[in-house]
Parts: sequence; structure tokens; C-alpha cells
Amino acid sequence: MKQFFHVMISHDFTNHQSQITNYQSQITNHFHINKFTIKINKF
Repeated sequence: MKQFFHVMISHDFTNHQSQITNYQSQITNHFHINKFTIKINKF
């Protein structure tokens, strides 16, 4: 039972980490898109 609980916790943690990574990459993409848009507007 303890083992099972531990596995569940690590699984949740891994999911959480990947969600954070996805969120960070979305922010990064958004930032790049904004910079790109700003460059286009300057032309």
C-alpha cells in the first residue's frame, strides 16, 4: 500500500512538472510571437 501511494504521488508530481513545462513554453511562444509582431509593426 505504501509503495502504491508513493507511485501515485510521483506520477502526480511528474504530471505537474510537465504541466509547468508546457505553461512555460506557452509563455515563451507568446513572448516570441509578441516580439515578432512588434518587429512587423516597426516596418
